[in-house]
Amino acid sequence: MLKEVSTRAFTIREIAKEIFVSPDAVKFHRRKLFEKLEVNNISEAIVLQPAIS
Repeated sequence: MLKEVSTRAFTIREIAKEIFVSPDAVKFHRRKLFEKLEVNNISEAIVLQPAIS
């Protein structure tokens, strides 16, 4: 899933607009996802992705 999203660099604003939430909501949930994955950014999450698939 993360690889699919990462093939195109969506901005927080684009994601928020697409799923009808505020940019702050996207930031909040992204931060929570990073905490659960124990990563600091999307690049680390992408590297981790094969291990969690």
